[in-house]
This record gives sequence, structure tokens and C-alpha cells, in this order.
Amino acid sequence: MTAADKKESRFTAKWKALDKKKKGLVLFFLIFGGTLGILSLIYLPTPFKSGISGLILADQTWEGTVHISGDVVAMPWVTITVKPGTTVTVAANSADVSMSMPDTSPDDLNTGDPTVDANAGGWDYTRTHIAINILGKLISKGTPSQPIRFVSDAPTPTYTDWEGISAKYAEFEYTEIAYSNIGFYSTESFERVTFNHCYVHHAWGAGIGFLDPVDRNEMRVIINDTTIQDCGHEAIDTHSSGRMNITNCRISESQVGLNLRDDIPGNLGMNVNVRNCIIVNCNWPVLVAGPTVATIRYCTIEAETQDTSRWHYGSFTMHQFTNPMAIRFEDGAQDITTIETTMFFGSPFGIWNDNGAVSGTVAFNYVNFDNVPAGNEFRTWIQTKGTYTTYASGFVNAPGGDFTLAVGSACLMAGPSGTQIGAYGGGIAPGASIGWHP
Repeated sequence: MTAADKKESRFTAKWKALDKKKKGLVLFFLIFGGTLGILSLIYLPTPFKSGISGLILADQTWEGTVHISGDVVAMPWVTITVKPGTTVTVAANSADVSMSMPDTSPDDLNTGDPTVDANAGGWDYTRTHIAINILGKLISKGTPSQPIRFVSDAPTPTYTDWEGISAKYAEFEYTEIAYSNIGFYSTESFERVTFNHCYVHHAWGAGIGFLDPVDRNEMRVIINDTTIQDCGHEAIDTHSSGRMNITNCRISESQVGLNLRDDIPGNLGMNVNVRNCIIVNCNWPVLVAGPTVATIRYCTIEAETQDTSRWHYGSFTMHQFTNPMAIRFEDGAQDITTIETTMFFGSPFGIWNDNGAVSGTVAFNYVNFDNVPAGNEFRTWIQTKGTYTTYASGFVNAPGGDFTLAVGSACLMAGPSGTQIGAYGGGIAPGASIGWHP
């Protein structure tokens, strides 16, 4: 008898000596342990993967160059901290772990979109594109000299290379997010989201978007000194985000700049304050689409048709928004909107809606319409029409993106008591920049 035979016979004898209950327990643990081992290889970070993917069960710090090779889901008790100077590269058009799902009930805009609609290819897209889902906290705080970057690893990146980032609680400072389906989206019942000196660009859908906060009556969203550009849907999609401040931001080259809407019919709990923002080269720089309380002050706004051919995935091309309006109200939208000390220029329509039906309660005062066709400045149904002018704006270099007012511009004194209107009015520091770019 060989040594192997003796070992086998000893094992066989021990196995036969076990009663049925003990045999059952042994089999259970063998099966359970094997299954757990396989799942851990798939869903937990391991040395066999090319980067981070799967479930994250404990706090992590990301620094240097971090590669994301598949879907990431950080548990609710986890905090992900990204150090200044970190570059997070996301594998484009591939995922070694897939835990995302498409939308089985898409809205009108997303119906037929193969990156979203489950009935139009959405399953294939989510299976092969990476999402970073933080159910706990994401702290991404760079510095002016050491910004943080979340980018596609493709040599020639494009809008749909990866799905984007979502989080329940997020703080972004000096951070760039680029070439994703959606730049950032909050989770349901999110706690807090702040963007400060950030750059979000080349997003297929929304640059920054939100779902319901944990408490609609508190200030849960602050977006300051941030540039958002080249978004196929909108730069900022508010949904039902509660109270929100958007200040000193530069938004451009998107179909919609600000999509101000509340998804709860008849609810006016969402209060959005927009101040000292430049929103230009967008089909609808501001869209008021639902029950919203919005205040827009000291902004510079331009409506311009976008060519949607650049937003394409396979044979699908993004739906084209038409009829450029500087501030567009959906017919029948129940909103309370105040527009003051703001400049509109080069827009086919100013403060407008499609069919002339009354849309909520709207008031404006100290606004200027430059190169907006006569009769198209505002709808006659607007309840409170204050002072408005039609001066030439007198920008220093609008084609070059400089919307400061040149010496001699009439808009330097078109506000209350002869004060300046537009994005650089309202006491903003002389020479201050609006938005941020690394």
C-alpha cells in the first residue's frame, strides 16, 4: 500500500465515522467556503485584478495613480479619501466586475438611448462600462497646484467611456471629472454634496445631477467656482434636491445649463439660488421645468443652438433640443422665479416659453437684453415686469470667453442705484475669476 493509499484510507475511515449531522455541516462549510472564495475573487479587490473593482468594505485612501478596472461599490460605512495630486484612471469600455443596471422605465429624453434604456441596449452598456458608487462618503480635495483627476484611460477619450460617480455624501475641491456618461450623481436620500473649484466636462448626460436629499429643508448642495461644459443633457440637473446654492460658476456648450425642476408634483420645497454665473452657448441656459422656487441674480446668459452630432454612441445620436431660449419655462410649470440684475445677449428668445401659457409666478427687474429680437425679450404673461434695458453689453472679449464689462459699457450702471449688472456685479472682487480650470 502506497503512502497516498494510506492517507486516502485514513480520510475515508474518518469520513465514515462521522454521523449524518456532522457530514452535513462539513459539506455546508465546504460549499459555503468555496462559494465565498469565488465571490471574493470576483467582487473584492485582489492581486489578480489589474486595478480596484468590486465591493469595498473598509475605508480606503487613494493616492498617486489609481486604476479602476470594474464597477466599485463602497459600503455605507466606508469613507474613500482621495489625496491631492491623485489621478484616478477608469478603464474605458470595459469592466472586470459589473454590478450596474440600466433604466427599465426611462423618461422621454432617455427612451431609445442605448447607454440608459434597458430596451435599447442598456444592459450591454452597463455590463461593459464602469460606475464608481460610494454609498458612504467620498472626500476628493485637491489643491490649486495638485488637483485630483477622474478620467478615462482611453488614448482618445469620448463621452461614454465610463458611467460616472455617485455618492451619498461627497466633497469635491480642485477636482476634474471627465469623459463619462454622467459626471456625478447623488444617491437617493443623499446627505450633502459640495463642489468647490472643480471642472466637469465631456459628459454624455448630466454633468452634475441629484436625487432626493435626506432632508429637503436644509442646504444640502453647494456648487461654487466650478466650470461645467460640453454636456449632452444638462450641466446641472436638480431634480428634487432641496435647497441649493450655485455661485461663481461657468457653464457652456451644453444642451441645457441649469435644469431646475422638482419631481414631486405640487411641491415647492426646492429652493435654488443662482448668483454670479456665466451660462453661455447652451440651447436652454436655464430650464424651469417643475415646481421650483428659483432666484437668479447677477448672471450673464446666452442661448445658442448646439450641434448634437458630437454626442453619439454607436448609431444613436443625442436628441436635439430646439428653439433656443435664455430662460425657458415649461408650459404650466408651477414655479416662483425671480430674475434680477442679469444680462441676456445674442439669444433668439429671452425669458420665454413655447406656447405662451402661464408658467408659475415670474418677476424680473434690472435686466438687459442685448441682441435679442424686439418682441422676443419676454412673454407678456410674466406677472411682474420691472426695469429692463436693451444696451449693447460691452464685453471685453466675448468670443474669447471674457465677459467682464469694458470701460464705458452702459451695463456698468444699469443696476439699482447705478450699479453693475451681469456676472461680475453684486460686489464680486475686481479681477475675480468665475469657474475653474486646472
